[in-house]
Amino acid sequence: SDMSKAADELALKAAECLKDGAASWNRDKLYDAGVAPAMMTQLQAVVLGAQKHKDQLDKVFSVAGLEEQLPEDCKPLDRNLLRVLLYECLLGSRRVRGKLPLTVFVREHKADLQQHLAALRKDGGAQGKEQKVHLPRYVRINTLKISSSDVHEKLKQKGWKWVHLDGDKLKVPKAGTYVMDPVIPLLMVFPPRTSFHDDEMVSEGRLILQDRSSCIPALALHPWKGAYVVDTCAAPGNKTAHVAALMGTGRHVTAFERNKSRSMVLNKQLKKFGCTDTLVYCEDFTLTSTETPQDKRCAAATHFLIDPTCSGSGQVAEDGDEEKNVPQKLEELASAQVQLVLHAMRFFRAKVITYSTCSVNKEENEEVVTEILRRSKGRWLQANCLPSWPHRGLAEFPCGPLCCRASYEEDLTNGFFCARFVKMKKQSKRKQLAENTAAWQQQGKEHSTTLDLKDQLRQMDADQWEAHKKRCVNSGFCPFFNRPLSSCKANAGKCRLKHECYECGGAHAGAICPKTNPEGAAQARKIIEDQKRTVKNRHTKLASGNKRWADGEESEAKRWKGEDGDGGTGKG
Repeated sequence: SDMSKAADELALKAAECLKDGAASWNRDKLYDAGVAPAMMTQLQAVVLGAQKHKDQLDKVFSVAGLEEQLPEDCKPLDRNLLRVLLYECLLGSRRVRGKLPLTVFVREHKADLQQHLAALRKDGGAQGKEQKVHLPRYVRINTLKISSSDVHEKLKQKGWKWVHLDGDKLKVPKAGTYVMDPVIPLLMVFPPRTSFHDDEMVSEGRLILQDRSSCIPALALHPWKGAYVVDTCAAPGNKTAHVAALMGTGRHVTAFERNKSRSMVLNKQLKKFGCTDTLVYCEDFTLTSTETPQDKRCAAATHFLIDPTCSGSGQVAEDGDEEKNVPQKLEELASAQVQLVLHAMRFFRAKVITYSTCSVNKEENEEVVTEILRRSKGRWLQANCLPSWPHRGLAEFPCGPLCCRASYEEDLTNGFFCARFVKMKKQSKRKQLAENTAAWQQQGKEHSTTLDLKDQLRQMDADQWEAHKKRCVNSGFCPFFNRPLSSCKANAGKCRLKHECYECGGAHAGAICPKTNPEGAAQARKIIEDQKRTVKNRHTKLASGNKRWADGEESEAKRWKGEDGDGGTGKG
Protein backbone atom coordinates (compact mmCIF):
# COMPACT_ATOMS: atom_id res chain seq x y z
CA SER A 1 0.00 0.00 0.00
CA ASP A 2 0.97 3.66 -0.28
CA MET A 3 1.35 3.88 3.51
CA SER A 4 3.81 0.97 3.62
CA LYS A 5 5.75 2.43 0.71
CA ALA A 6 6.00 5.81 2.45
CA ALA A 7 7.11 4.12 5.71
CA ASP A 8 9.86 2.19 3.87
CA GLU A 9 11.05 5.38 2.16
CA LEU A 10 11.14 7.27 5.47
CA ALA A 11 13.09 4.48 7.21
CA LEU A 12 15.67 4.27 4.43
CA LYS A 13 16.13 8.05 4.30
CA ALA A 14 16.45 8.21 8.08
CA ALA A 15 19.10 5.46 8.06
CA GLU A 16 21.01 7.30 5.34
CA CYS A 17 20.89 10.57 7.29
CA LEU A 18 22.00 8.78 10.45
CA LYS A 19 24.96 7.31 8.59
CA ASP A 20 25.97 10.73 7.20
CA GLY A 21 25.97 12.32 10.67
CA ALA A 22 22.74 14.30 10.34
CA ALA A 23 22.50 15.05 14.05
CA SER A 24 21.30 18.42 15.27
CA TRP A 25 24.63 20.10 14.46
CA ASN A 26 24.50 19.02 10.80
CA ARG A 27 20.91 19.51 9.71
CA ASP A 28 21.77 20.26 6.10
CA LYS A 29 21.84 16.47 5.62
CA LEU A 30 18.18 16.33 6.63
CA TYR A 31 17.17 18.95 4.07
CA ASP A 32 19.19 17.16 1.38
CA ALA A 33 17.43 13.84 2.09
CA GLY A 34 14.86 14.52 -0.61
CA VAL A 35 11.73 13.70 1.39
CA ALA A 36 8.46 15.58 0.99
CA PRO A 37 8.16 18.73 3.18
CA ALA A 38 5.25 17.12 5.04
CA MET A 39 7.56 14.26 6.15
CA MET A 40 10.47 16.49 7.25
CA THR A 41 9.29 16.81 10.86
CA GLN A 42 8.87 13.06 11.22
CA LEU A 43 12.25 12.40 9.59
CA GLN A 44 13.97 14.81 11.96
CA ALA A 45 12.31 13.27 15.03
CA VAL A 46 13.30 9.72 14.02
CA VAL A 47 16.91 10.62 13.15
CA LEU A 48 17.54 12.61 16.32
CA GLY A 49 15.77 10.01 18.48
CA ALA A 50 17.76 7.12 17.03
CA GLN A 51 21.00 9.10 17.41
CA LYS A 52 20.29 9.93 21.04
CA HIS A 53 19.30 6.39 22.10
CA LYS A 54 21.60 4.34 19.85
CA ASP A 55 23.52 2.77 22.76
CA GLN A 56 20.30 1.75 24.49
CA LEU A 57 18.82 0.34 21.26
CA ASP A 58 21.98 -1.61 20.48
CA LYS A 59 21.94 -3.08 23.99
CA VAL A 60 18.31 -4.22 23.73
CA PHE A 61 18.97 -5.92 20.38
CA SER A 62 22.11 -7.60 21.74
CA VAL A 63 20.44 -8.87 24.94
CA ALA A 64 17.51 -10.24 22.90
CA GLY A 65 19.97 -12.39 20.94
CA LEU A 66 18.22 -11.74 17.63
CA GLU A 67 21.32 -11.17 15.52
CA GLU A 68 21.87 -14.92 15.24
CA GLN A 69 18.28 -15.32 14.00
CA LEU A 70 18.56 -12.83 11.14
CA PRO A 71 17.28 -14.27 7.85
CA GLU A 72 19.52 -14.18 4.80
CA ASP A 73 17.59 -11.37 3.12
CA CYS A 74 18.48 -9.10 6.10
CA LYS A 75 22.21 -9.63 5.70
CA PRO A 76 24.53 -7.81 5.78
CA LEU A 77 22.88 -6.02 8.69
CA ASP A 78 22.43 -2.25 8.26
CA ARG A 79 22.96 -1.00 11.83
CA ASN A 80 21.57 2.47 11.11
CA LEU A 81 18.37 1.10 9.58
CA LEU A 82 18.04 -1.27 12.56
CA ARG A 83 18.34 1.63 15.02
CA VAL A 84 15.69 3.60 13.14
CA LEU A 85 13.27 0.66 13.22
CA LEU A 86 14.01 -0.15 16.87
CA TYR A 87 13.48 3.47 17.87
CA GLU A 88 10.08 3.57 16.18
CA CYS A 89 9.18 0.16 17.64
CA LEU A 90 10.22 0.81 21.26
CA LEU A 91 10.51 4.55 21.95
CA GLY A 92 8.92 6.49 19.12
CA SER A 93 5.48 5.90 17.59
CA ARG A 94 5.63 2.20 18.65
CA ARG A 95 4.39 1.27 15.18
CA VAL A 96 6.47 -0.75 12.70
CA ARG A 97 5.14 -0.20 9.21
CA GLY A 98 6.63 -1.21 5.88
CA LYS A 99 7.59 -4.23 3.84
CA LEU A 100 11.39 -4.16 4.01
CA PRO A 101 12.84 -7.53 5.14
CA LEU A 102 14.41 -5.98 8.26
CA THR A 103 11.13 -4.16 9.03
CA VAL A 104 9.22 -7.45 8.86
CA PHE A 105 11.82 -9.11 11.11
CA VAL A 106 11.59 -6.38 13.78
CA ARG A 107 7.80 -6.44 13.64
CA GLU A 108 7.74 -10.23 14.18
CA HIS A 109 9.95 -9.91 17.29
CA LYS A 110 8.33 -6.74 18.65
CA ALA A 111 6.92 -8.44 21.77
CA ASP A 112 10.28 -10.05 22.58
CA LEU A 113 12.11 -6.72 22.18
CA GLN A 114 9.61 -4.95 24.43
CA GLN A 115 10.09 -7.57 27.15
CA HIS A 116 13.88 -7.14 27.11
CA LEU A 117 13.50 -3.34 27.20
CA ALA A 118 11.21 -3.66 30.24
CA ALA A 119 13.76 -5.93 31.95
CA LEU A 120 16.53 -3.39 31.32
CA ARG A 121 14.36 -0.60 32.72
CA LYS A 122 13.70 -2.63 35.83
CA ASP A 123 17.44 -3.12 36.30
CA GLY A 124 18.08 0.56 35.68
CA GLY A 125 19.82 -0.06 32.38
CA ALA A 126 17.37 1.77 30.13
CA GLN A 127 15.23 4.86 30.10
CA GLY A 128 11.49 4.88 29.81
CA LYS A 129 9.46 6.29 26.95
CA GLU A 130 10.06 10.02 26.64
CA GLN A 131 7.38 12.34 27.88
CA LYS A 132 6.89 14.88 25.15
CA VAL A 133 6.41 18.52 26.02
CA HIS A 134 3.46 20.14 24.29
CA LEU A 135 3.97 23.86 23.79
CA PRO A 136 1.13 26.29 23.22
CA ARG A 137 0.38 26.90 19.56
CA TYR A 138 1.87 30.25 18.52
CA VAL A 139 0.51 31.99 15.42
CA ARG A 140 1.87 35.34 14.18
CA ILE A 141 -0.32 37.74 12.21
CA ASN A 142 1.39 38.62 8.91
CA THR A 143 0.55 42.31 8.46
CA LEU A 144 1.94 42.25 4.91
CA LYS A 145 -1.22 40.37 3.88
CA ILE A 146 -3.91 40.95 6.53
CA SER A 147 -4.78 43.28 9.39
CA SER A 148 -5.11 42.12 12.98
CA SER A 149 -8.75 43.26 13.16
CA ASP A 150 -9.65 41.07 10.18
CA VAL A 151 -7.94 38.08 11.81
CA HIS A 152 -9.83 38.51 15.08
CA GLU A 153 -13.10 38.82 13.18
CA LYS A 154 -12.49 35.63 11.17
CA LEU A 155 -11.50 33.69 14.30
CA LYS A 156 -14.65 34.90 16.03
CA GLN A 157 -16.71 33.57 13.13
CA LYS A 158 -15.02 30.19 13.60
CA GLY A 159 -16.01 30.06 17.25
CA TRP A 160 -12.77 31.21 18.91
CA LYS A 161 -12.96 33.53 21.90
CA TRP A 162 -10.32 36.20 22.48
CA VAL A 163 -9.45 36.38 26.20
CA HIS A 164 -7.48 39.35 27.56
CA LEU A 165 -4.63 38.56 29.94
CA ASP A 166 -4.45 40.00 33.44
CA GLY A 167 -0.88 41.22 33.89
CA ASP A 168 2.26 40.54 31.86
CA LYS A 169 2.61 36.82 32.62
CA LEU A 170 1.76 34.50 29.72
CA LYS A 171 -0.63 31.68 30.59
CA VAL A 172 -1.76 28.70 28.52
CA PRO A 173 -5.27 29.47 27.25
CA LYS A 174 -8.18 27.12 27.82
CA ALA A 175 -9.86 25.14 25.07
CA GLY A 176 -11.78 27.30 22.60
CA THR A 177 -9.95 30.50 23.61
CA TYR A 178 -6.79 32.35 22.63
CA VAL A 179 -4.75 35.25 24.02
CA MET A 180 -2.34 37.81 22.61
CA ASP A 181 1.27 37.50 23.73
CA PRO A 182 2.08 40.19 26.36
CA VAL A 183 5.61 40.79 24.97
CA ILE A 184 5.59 39.84 21.26
CA PRO A 185 3.24 42.08 19.22
CA LEU A 186 0.75 40.40 16.89
CA LEU A 187 1.51 36.92 18.25
CA MET A 188 -1.56 34.85 19.13
CA VAL A 189 -1.38 32.01 21.65
CA PHE A 190 -3.68 28.99 21.33
CA PRO A 191 -4.00 25.82 23.43
CA PRO A 192 -1.43 23.05 22.79
CA ARG A 193 -2.10 20.69 19.87
CA THR A 194 -4.38 23.19 18.14
CA SER A 195 -4.14 22.36 14.44
CA PHE A 196 -3.92 25.14 11.85
CA HIS A 197 -2.33 23.22 9.00
CA ASP A 198 -5.62 23.06 7.07
CA ASP A 199 -6.58 26.67 7.83
CA GLU A 200 -6.92 28.81 4.70
CA MET A 201 -5.31 31.83 6.40
CA VAL A 202 -2.20 29.73 7.10
CA SER A 203 -2.09 28.18 3.63
CA GLU A 204 -2.36 31.67 2.08
CA GLY A 205 0.41 33.11 4.28
CA ARG A 206 -1.76 35.54 6.20
CA LEU A 207 -1.01 33.67 9.43
CA ILE A 208 2.44 32.23 10.16
CA LEU A 209 3.05 29.32 12.53
CA GLN A 210 6.09 30.58 14.41
CA ASP A 211 7.42 29.72 17.85
CA ARG A 212 7.39 32.48 20.46
CA SER A 213 11.14 32.57 21.00
CA SER A 214 11.96 32.77 17.29
CA CYS A 215 10.14 36.13 17.13
CA ILE A 216 12.80 37.73 19.39
CA PRO A 217 15.59 38.38 16.79
CA ALA A 218 13.51 40.50 14.40
CA LEU A 219 12.08 42.59 17.24
CA ALA A 220 15.55 43.01 18.77
CA LEU A 221 16.99 44.06 15.39
CA HIS A 222 14.38 46.83 15.20
CA PRO A 223 15.27 48.19 11.74
CA TRP A 224 14.46 51.86 11.26
CA LYS A 225 12.74 53.41 8.27
CA GLY A 226 15.00 53.24 5.23
CA ALA A 227 17.23 50.53 6.71
CA TYR A 228 18.66 47.71 4.60
CA VAL A 229 18.57 44.27 6.24
CA VAL A 230 20.52 41.11 5.46
CA ASP A 231 19.37 37.77 6.88
CA THR A 232 22.53 35.69 6.71
CA CYS A 233 21.05 32.21 7.40
CA ALA A 234 17.48 32.74 6.30
CA ALA A 235 15.72 29.36 5.76
CA PRO A 236 12.91 28.53 6.31
CA GLY A 237 12.03 32.25 6.19
CA ASN A 238 9.89 33.02 9.26
CA LYS A 239 12.38 35.52 10.69
CA THR A 240 12.97 37.07 7.26
CA ALA A 241 9.22 37.58 6.81
CA HIS A 242 8.99 39.02 10.34
CA VAL A 243 11.63 41.65 9.52
CA ALA A 244 9.83 42.51 6.27
CA ALA A 245 6.55 42.90 8.18
CA LEU A 246 8.18 45.24 10.70
CA MET A 247 9.53 47.38 7.84
CA GLY A 248 6.26 47.23 5.89
CA THR A 249 7.98 45.84 2.80
CA GLY A 250 10.47 43.19 1.75
CA ARG A 251 12.11 45.51 -0.77
CA HIS A 252 15.07 46.35 1.48
CA VAL A 253 15.59 42.80 2.73
CA THR A 254 18.21 40.39 1.35
CA ALA A 255 18.34 36.72 2.36
CA PHE A 256 21.24 34.27 2.11
CA GLU A 257 20.94 30.49 2.40
CA ARG A 258 23.85 28.24 1.46
CA ASN A 259 21.88 24.98 1.18
CA LYS A 260 20.16 24.50 -2.17
CA SER A 261 17.18 22.54 -0.84
CA ARG A 262 16.58 25.01 1.98
CA SER A 263 16.90 28.00 -0.37
CA MET A 264 14.13 26.54 -2.51
CA VAL A 265 11.93 26.22 0.58
CA LEU A 266 12.90 29.79 1.52
CA ASN A 267 11.87 31.17 -1.88
CA LYS A 268 8.55 29.37 -1.74
CA GLN A 269 7.78 30.52 1.80
CA LEU A 270 8.66 34.18 1.17
CA LYS A 271 6.38 34.31 -1.87
CA LYS A 272 3.58 32.83 0.21
CA PHE A 273 4.19 35.40 2.97
CA GLY A 274 4.01 38.33 0.52
CA CYS A 275 7.76 39.14 0.49
CA THR A 276 7.89 39.20 -3.31
CA ASP A 277 10.53 41.97 -3.38
CA THR A 278 12.98 40.15 -1.09
CA LEU A 279 16.16 39.04 -2.84
CA VAL A 280 17.24 35.45 -2.10
CA TYR A 281 20.73 34.11 -2.82
CA CYS A 282 21.71 30.44 -2.58
CA GLU A 283 25.18 31.21 -1.27
CA ASP A 284 27.29 31.08 1.85
CA PHE A 285 27.18 34.56 3.41
CA THR A 286 30.76 34.26 4.68
CA LEU A 287 31.95 34.15 1.06
CA THR A 288 30.71 37.68 0.35
CA SER A 289 33.54 40.17 -0.06
CA THR A 290 34.22 42.66 2.72
CA GLU A 291 37.23 44.14 0.92
CA THR A 292 36.93 47.35 -1.04
CA PRO A 293 34.91 47.35 -3.23
CA GLN A 294 32.57 45.42 -0.95
CA ASP A 295 29.94 42.97 -2.21
CA LYS A 296 27.20 45.20 -3.64
CA ARG A 297 24.49 42.91 -2.24
CA CYS A 298 25.58 43.77 1.32
CA ALA A 299 27.47 47.05 0.93
CA ALA A 300 24.40 49.16 1.72
CA ALA A 301 23.18 46.93 4.56
CA THR A 302 22.72 48.63 7.93
CA HIS A 303 21.21 45.69 9.85
CA PHE A 304 22.26 42.03 9.92
CA LEU A 305 20.15 39.21 11.38
CA ILE A 306 22.36 36.21 12.19
CA ASP A 307 20.74 32.94 13.27
CA PRO A 308 23.42 30.37 12.38
CA THR A 309 23.58 26.59 12.60
CA CYS A 310 23.66 25.54 16.27
CA SER A 311 23.32 22.45 18.43
CA GLY A 312 19.55 22.87 18.76
CA SER A 313 19.79 21.93 22.43
CA GLY A 314 16.94 24.29 23.29
CA GLN A 315 14.34 22.35 21.30
CA VAL A 316 12.30 20.83 24.12
CA ALA A 317 10.45 18.48 21.80
CA GLU A 318 13.75 17.02 20.59
CA ASP A 319 15.71 17.17 23.85
CA GLY A 320 19.20 17.80 22.51
CA ASP A 321 21.06 16.75 25.67
CA GLU A 322 23.36 14.56 23.60
CA GLU A 323 25.21 17.73 22.61
CA LYS A 324 26.63 18.01 26.11
CA ASN A 325 28.59 14.84 25.44
CA VAL A 326 30.30 16.18 22.32
CA PRO A 327 32.19 19.33 23.41
CA GLN A 328 34.35 19.22 20.29
CA LYS A 329 31.23 19.79 18.19
CA LEU A 330 30.28 22.77 20.36
CA GLU A 331 33.76 24.23 19.86
CA GLU A 332 33.44 23.88 16.10
CA LEU A 333 30.00 25.47 16.12
CA ALA A 334 31.08 28.33 18.38
CA SER A 335 34.09 29.09 16.18
CA ALA A 336 31.90 29.23 13.05
CA GLN A 337 29.34 31.41 14.85
CA VAL A 338 31.99 33.93 15.93
CA GLN A 339 33.43 34.12 12.41
CA LEU A 340 29.97 34.73 10.93
CA VAL A 341 29.26 37.70 13.21
CA LEU A 342 32.73 39.20 12.75
CA HIS A 343 32.29 38.91 8.97
CA ALA A 344 29.09 40.97 9.15
CA MET A 345 30.83 43.56 11.35
CA ARG A 346 33.35 44.26 8.57
CA PHE A 347 30.78 45.87 6.27
CA PHE A 348 31.23 49.64 6.35
CA ARG A 349 27.58 50.62 6.74
CA ALA A 350 26.66 47.94 9.28
CA LYS A 351 25.10 49.54 12.36
CA VAL A 352 23.11 46.82 14.19
CA ILE A 353 23.57 43.04 14.40
CA THR A 354 21.50 40.44 16.24
CA TYR A 355 22.96 37.03 16.99
CA SER A 356 20.62 34.21 18.03
CA THR A 357 20.61 30.44 18.53
CA CYS A 358 18.07 27.81 19.55
CA SER A 359 20.64 26.47 22.00
CA VAL A 360 20.87 26.59 25.80
CA ASN A 361 24.62 25.90 25.90
CA LYS A 362 26.69 28.80 27.22
CA GLU A 363 29.48 27.77 24.83
CA GLU A 364 27.29 28.91 21.91
CA ASN A 365 25.71 31.86 23.67
CA GLU A 366 27.37 34.04 26.31
CA GLU A 367 30.86 32.71 25.55
CA VAL A 368 30.40 33.50 21.86
CA VAL A 369 29.23 37.04 22.70
CA THR A 370 32.23 37.56 24.98
CA GLU A 371 34.62 36.39 22.26
CA ILE A 372 32.96 38.63 19.64
CA LEU A 373 33.32 41.68 21.88
CA ARG A 374 36.95 40.83 22.57
CA ARG A 375 37.83 40.44 18.91
CA SER A 376 35.86 43.49 17.73
CA LYS A 377 38.39 45.58 19.74
CA GLY A 378 35.93 48.17 20.96
CA ARG A 379 34.54 49.07 17.52
CA TRP A 380 31.25 47.40 18.45
CA LEU A 381 29.37 47.48 21.75
CA GLN A 382 26.73 45.19 23.14
CA ALA A 383 23.29 46.79 23.53
CA ASN A 384 20.37 45.73 25.69
CA CYS A 385 18.49 43.12 23.67
CA LEU A 386 14.67 43.50 23.74
CA PRO A 387 14.42 45.01 27.27
CA SER A 388 10.74 44.03 27.56
CA TRP A 389 11.70 40.32 27.54
CA PRO A 390 11.93 39.32 31.25
CA HIS A 391 14.25 36.30 31.01
CA ARG A 392 17.89 37.46 30.72
CA GLY A 393 21.24 35.76 30.12
CA LEU A 394 23.51 34.03 32.61
CA ALA A 395 24.65 36.36 35.41
CA GLU A 396 28.09 34.76 35.57
CA PHE A 397 29.01 36.65 32.39
CA PRO A 398 29.24 40.47 32.20
CA CYS A 399 27.29 40.32 28.93
CA GLY A 400 24.52 38.16 30.44
CA PRO A 401 21.97 40.77 31.61
CA LEU A 402 22.06 42.45 28.19
CA CYS A 403 21.10 39.19 26.42
CA CYS A 404 17.75 37.41 26.10
CA ARG A 405 17.26 33.78 27.04
CA ALA A 406 14.12 31.68 26.71
CA SER A 407 13.06 28.35 28.20
CA TYR A 408 9.96 26.24 28.50
CA GLU A 409 9.93 26.53 32.31
CA GLU A 410 9.98 30.34 32.37
CA ASP A 411 8.58 31.39 29.00
CA LEU A 412 6.46 28.47 27.68
CA THR A 413 8.60 28.23 24.57
CA ASN A 414 11.64 26.45 23.17
CA GLY A 415 15.08 27.26 24.53
CA PHE A 416 16.55 30.29 22.78
CA PHE A 417 19.24 32.97 23.04
CA CYS A 418 19.65 36.39 21.44
CA ALA A 419 22.20 39.21 21.71
CA ARG A 420 22.34 42.65 20.06
CA PHE A 421 25.46 44.52 18.90
CA VAL A 422 25.68 48.16 17.81
CA LYS A 423 28.43 50.16 16.15
CA MET A 424 28.51 53.49 17.94
CA LYS A 425 29.96 56.87 17.13
CA LYS A 426 32.44 58.16 19.69
CA GLN A 427 30.04 60.75 21.08
CA SER A 428 27.34 58.06 21.54
CA LYS A 429 29.59 55.50 23.24
CA ARG A 430 29.20 56.96 26.73
CA LYS A 431 25.41 57.00 26.31
CA GLN A 432 25.37 53.33 25.30
CA LEU A 433 27.52 52.37 28.28
CA ALA A 434 25.10 54.21 30.55
CA GLU A 435 22.17 52.27 29.04
CA ASN A 436 24.03 49.00 29.60
CA THR A 437 24.61 49.96 33.23
CA ALA A 438 20.91 50.69 33.69
CA ALA A 439 20.12 47.24 32.27
CA TRP A 440 22.45 45.67 34.83
CA GLN A 441 20.81 47.49 37.71
CA GLN A 442 17.28 46.81 36.43
CA GLN A 443 17.87 43.08 36.22
CA GLY A 444 19.54 42.99 39.62
CA LYS A 445 22.48 40.97 38.31
CA GLU A 446 24.95 42.62 40.67
CA HIS A 447 28.30 41.05 41.36
CA SER A 448 29.10 41.51 45.04
CA THR A 449 32.72 42.19 45.92
CA THR A 450 33.30 38.92 47.73
CA LEU A 451 36.60 37.69 49.09
CA ASP A 452 36.90 35.33 46.11
CA LEU A 453 36.77 38.21 43.65
CA LYS A 454 39.27 40.20 45.71
CA ASP A 455 41.66 37.27 45.73
CA GLN A 456 41.26 36.88 41.98
CA LEU A 457 42.16 40.52 41.43
CA ARG A 458 45.18 40.39 43.74
CA GLN A 459 46.56 37.28 42.05
CA MET A 460 46.27 38.54 38.47
CA ASP A 461 49.47 38.68 36.47
CA ALA A 462 50.02 41.29 33.77
CA ASP A 463 48.40 39.26 30.95
CA GLN A 464 45.35 38.39 33.07
CA TRP A 465 44.97 42.03 34.04
CA GLU A 466 45.02 43.14 30.39
CA ALA A 467 42.42 40.49 29.53
CA HIS A 468 40.25 41.69 32.44
CA LYS A 469 40.44 45.29 31.25
CA LYS A 470 39.41 44.27 27.73
CA ARG A 471 36.40 42.35 29.04
CA CYS A 472 35.37 45.34 31.13
CA VAL A 473 35.65 47.93 28.39
CA ASN A 474 33.75 45.71 25.95
CA SER A 475 30.84 45.16 28.32
CA GLY A 476 31.01 48.63 29.86
CA PHE A 477 30.79 47.18 33.33
CA CYS A 478 33.40 45.95 35.77
CA PRO A 479 32.25 42.82 37.67
CA PHE A 480 34.90 43.32 40.35
CA PHE A 481 33.70 46.77 41.33
CA ASN A 482 30.00 46.28 40.62
CA ARG A 483 29.68 49.57 38.75
CA PRO A 484 30.26 50.99 35.25
CA LEU A 485 33.82 51.86 34.32
CA SER A 486 32.96 55.53 33.93
CA SER A 487 32.11 55.80 37.64
CA CYS A 488 35.30 54.22 39.04
CA LYS A 489 37.01 56.68 41.38
CA ALA A 490 40.34 56.12 39.70
CA ASN A 491 38.86 57.22 36.36
CA ALA A 492 38.28 60.87 37.29
CA GLY A 493 40.03 62.62 34.43
CA LYS A 494 42.16 59.55 33.78
CA CYS A 495 42.16 56.45 31.64
CA ARG A 496 38.89 54.52 31.77
CA LEU A 497 40.72 51.20 31.92
CA LYS A 498 42.25 51.78 35.36
CA HIS A 499 40.69 50.35 38.51
CA GLU A 500 41.15 50.76 42.22
CA CYS A 501 43.24 48.26 44.17
CA TYR A 502 41.48 46.52 47.04
CA GLU A 503 44.56 46.76 49.24
CA CYS A 504 45.50 50.42 49.03
CA GLY A 505 42.92 52.15 46.80
CA GLY A 506 45.49 52.97 44.15
CA ALA A 507 44.74 52.84 40.42
CA HIS A 508 46.74 49.73 39.54
CA ALA A 509 46.43 45.99 39.23
CA GLY A 510 46.53 43.87 42.36
CA ALA A 511 49.67 42.15 41.04
CA ILE A 512 51.69 45.41 41.40
CA CYS A 513 50.23 46.65 44.68
CA PRO A 514 53.01 48.21 46.85
CA LYS A 515 51.39 46.68 49.92
CA THR A 516 51.24 43.06 48.75
CA ASN A 517 53.96 43.07 46.09
CA PRO A 518 56.64 45.74 46.86
CA GLU A 519 59.12 44.41 44.32
CA GLY A 520 56.60 44.34 41.50
CA ALA A 521 55.31 47.78 42.45
CA ALA A 522 58.83 49.25 42.45
CA GLN A 523 59.44 47.82 39.00
CA ALA A 524 56.13 49.21 37.80
CA ARG A 525 56.96 52.67 39.19
CA LYS A 526 60.30 52.61 37.39
CA ILE A 527 58.58 51.80 34.11
CA ILE A 528 56.06 54.62 34.64
CA GLU A 529 58.84 57.10 35.49
CA ASP A 530 60.78 56.09 32.38
CA GLN A 531 57.69 56.63 30.27
CA LYS A 532 57.10 60.05 31.82
CA ARG A 533 60.76 60.98 31.25
CA THR A 534 60.53 59.92 27.61
CA VAL A 535 57.40 62.01 27.07
CA LYS A 536 59.01 65.01 28.80
CA ASN A 537 62.09 64.75 26.59
CA ARG A 538 59.90 64.65 23.51
CA HIS A 539 58.08 67.80 24.64
CA THR A 540 61.42 69.53 25.38
CA LYS A 541 62.77 68.68 21.94
CA LEU A 542 59.56 69.79 20.30
CA ALA A 543 59.55 73.09 22.18
CA SER A 544 63.22 73.69 21.29
CA GLY A 545 62.54 72.97 17.65
CA ASN A 546 59.55 75.31 17.62
CA LYS A 547 61.70 78.09 19.17
CA ARG A 548 64.44 77.71 16.55
CA TRP A 549 61.83 77.77 13.79
CA ALA A 550 60.21 80.91 15.28
CA ASP A 551 63.59 82.68 15.59
CA GLY A 552 64.38 81.86 11.99
CA GLU A 553 61.04 83.23 10.79
CA GLU A 554 61.54 86.45 12.74
CA SER A 555 65.06 86.93 11.32
CA GLU A 556 63.79 86.36 7.79
CA ALA A 557 61.03 88.94 8.25
CA LYS A 558 63.46 91.57 9.53
CA ARG A 559 65.81 90.98 6.62
CA TRP A 560 63.08 91.59 4.04
CA LYS A 561 61.96 94.76 5.80
CA GLY A 562 65.47 96.22 5.74
CA GLU A 563 65.86 95.96 9.46
CA ASP A 564 68.96 93.82 9.24
CA GLY A 565 71.25 96.67 8.00
CA ASP A 566 71.23 96.05 4.23
CA GLY A 567 68.89 98.95 3.42
CA GLY A 568 66.04 96.70 2.46
CA THR A 569 67.77 95.51 -0.68
CA GLY A 570 67.13 91.94 0.23
CA LYS A 571 70.72 90.99 -0.48
CA GLY A 572 71.83 88.04 1.42
